[in-house]
Amino acid sequence: MCSFTTLQLEPDEIEAPVARRIFMEVIEGYSTTEISLRLHRDGIKTRKGKNFHPSTISSLLERRTYIGETNFKSSKFGEEITLKDTHEGIVTLEEYLQVREILANKQKFNTRTHAVTSPLDKLIYCKKCRRLMQVNLAKGKYIHLQKCNAYKYGERCDNSGCSLNHLLPLVYSEVKKRINVIREKLEKVKAGSGNERLERLEKELKGVTKQLKNKESEKDDLLNFLLRKVIPETVYAKKNKEIEEEIKQLQQRANDKLEAIANSNVQNDVEHLKGLLQHIVNIELKPVDEQNRILKKIIDKIIYEREDGNISLDIQFKE
Repeated sequence: MCSFTTLQLEPDEIEAPVARRIFMEVIEGYSTTEISLRLHRDGIKTRKGKNFHPSTISSLLERRTYIGETNFKSSKFGEEITLKDTHEGIVTLEEYLQVREILANKQKFNTRTHAVTSPLDKLIYCKKCRRLMQVNLAKGKYIHLQKCNAYKYGERCDNSGCSLNHLLPLVYSEVKKRINVIREKLEKVKAGSGNERLERLEKELKGVTKQLKNKESEKDDLLNFLLRKVIPETVYAKKNKEIEEEIKQLQQRANDKLEAIANSNVQNDVEHLKGLLQHIVNIELKPVDEQNRILKKIIDKIIYEREDGNISLDIQFKE
């Protein structure tokens, strides 16, 4: 008989409400650094009495224990077994996947240690060179979008900057227009005639399935190279191990998407859309850092160009 040791059975080093708070704050737009500072401010520590460092938070956000799974490892054969629904999850699978997607899409510069100076911080991209444009204090008096100055093909980009007093009204106007769009989506979902989140999950599943097939083909090609003596066995063994790990991760992602699709329901979609509406209404009256988090939840990026004093914005909404 195989003997098994428990790797994860229940959330450790952290109380369930705190774990859920961390997941929800990531969804709200806080970085791991900001969450660490907020927990320290509130005097919250791990069960071992340690502070929540950003690395600690990143680690716990990867744990599938929080969605009700338990991992067992055979001490005799070294094999791992995952059991679902062994205990009540702290977050739903959809919330877990949303957090993983947010973290995966975050670029390195998104982990901030400075104060947010503008609602548009880390959102504006140059139309000419596609680089992120910086929003800074100009002479310490007002917020200004800096001239691009990035290099592309050896030449400096000449996209001019401007005062955010010109940009913010344009952004607020477009965001306000989204209120009616979201309300229409909400009514469709309530009427049972639309489920865009389900469609998005199905589209993501197709993408993961395609990646999985490509990776499996790559594994077959690698074996052919070995059999034809194009590569030595040492190279094959190393690369094959890497591909198998990538296949395992893709299979997990595909299974997660399938489960999320199975668990998708109208009530979740209604709550999601109501939450978006609540965030957008009177956004310009909220604190700057809160505005920035809300805008990052609904906007992927803002493409900016200034030609002969004329400003053009292409606001790319997430949904």
